[in-house]
Amino acid sequence: MVENPEGFHFDDLQLQTHADNDIEALVSLANMDGEKVEFNATGQGSVEAIFNAIDKFFNQS
Repeated sequence: MVENPEGFHFDDLQLQTHADNDIEALVSLANMDGEKVEFNATGQGSVEAIFNAIDKFFNQS
């Protein structure tokens, strides 16, 4: 887990369409020190996939 006293900012986003019409999003976030974290998730559309990936970031244990 990346320590982060100042918050994260958006770094990168990649979307990929699969044959079953699911969309996979890879979301990359970085803190002010340049440390990056990436989360991926699928959804029925691009917005759902992106939010599912971001949700993984906030709900990690």
